[in-house]
Amino acid sequence: MPISTLRDEVQKTLVEFAWSQWAQMGLFASADRRDAWAQDPEALLVFTLHVARRESRLFDEVLDWLRLNGRLLSGRRLASLCPQGDADRQLVEAAVDWARAQGSSVQIADRHLTETGQEPLFARVRVAKPEPRLPAAAALRARQQPRRDRSLPAHLRRSGRQRARDR
Repeated sequence: MPISTLRDEVQKTLVEFAWSQWAQMGLFASADRRDAWAQDPEALLVFTLHVARRESRLFDEVLDWLRLNGRLLSGRRLASLCPQGDADRQLVEAAVDWARAQGSSVQIADRHLTETGQEPLFARVRVAKPEPRLPAAAALRARQQPRRDRSLPAHLRRSGRQRARDR
């Protein structure tokens, strides 16, 4: 099995797990499972913000949940899960900042306002060049190249000068 296939399957499994966990926490989604263990919303939030960067619908749903239920989260627990300098810290801070701007009371306990570098929110997706022999590529070429009227044979087509003379 190629590593890219394995990566995609693991990503898919992690996203499905996150969906099922959030569905059990009240997110509007279908849950095929009912777990016997207690939920850890802070850990699930950090996990989901990282995993859902390739699943924008889940990301949006979790942000909405955070906006509505941020008061239920522990700021100290969020701070301990994402210490300063941790890779997920900026992502969690951005989500918390967005939720606070929307009226939520959630915050990270040891949050110090600092200038952070910008990075893309969602993972980049590579798009391959279209195969020129495929029909879809022909449609793309047609949009990029000027259209010439080829419906009539060359000897029957009139040039712009000929049309002007006929008027």
